[in-house]
Amino acid sequence: MVFQIYLLLAVWVIRKNSIKSIEKQSFIVVYINKKFNIESLVIVNELELVEETSIHVRSVANWVVQKMPGSQERAELIDFLIDLVFVDGELIDREFTALVRLGELIGVQSMYIEKRVIESRKRIFGQSSGESRLHEIANSGTRKRMALAILDLNTNATEDDIKKSYRRLVKKYHPDRNLDLSEQERGEFAQRFLEIQDAYEELSSN
Repeated sequence: MVFQIYLLLAVWVIRKNSIKSIEKQSFIVVYINKKFNIESLVIVNELELVEETSIHVRSVANWVVQKMPGSQERAELIDFLIDLVFVDGELIDREFTALVRLGELIGVQSMYIEKRVIESRKRIFGQSSGESRLHEIANSGTRKRMALAILDLNTNATEDDIKKSYRRLVKKYHPDRNLDLSEQERGEFAQRFLEIQDAYEELSSN
């Protein structure tokens, strides 16, 4: 069902930045209850199942294209995700990059996403600082260079180079391999691990 697409992508986005995740989960339940008229308890149970699932955004995007053929439907999905990331007051680069990447996969232009994000920032902060930065991140060439840098690669890296560096860095920063570190160091390594995952996903989608 379409509401399951919303849940999958909502969890995928929350994983980019788990700040105020309880508030974000509450937002999801209220939104989906209102939009699809599904009981809150059912949504909560489905959400718990999705949170334990490995989410491959390209596969979910293919599902979106099949189940939501209208451009307005897809735009509403993006609007929901933008509102979700602003539950904690502001979005971070990783969230914006994820939204733009999803938009590319389902046919929602980055200019639309950028415009909606700027509108949300103006509504919250009453100003438009960072608009040029958002425009820069929305550029696929810039995102590719950022992703390569995160994987310790230059712009001449081959597909094989990308895979090798990804495997090496995942092994180094995987949470299960760093249990003996301090809490602060584990947090830093976990953040780096997520950035590596995002970078590889970005490069794999191009």
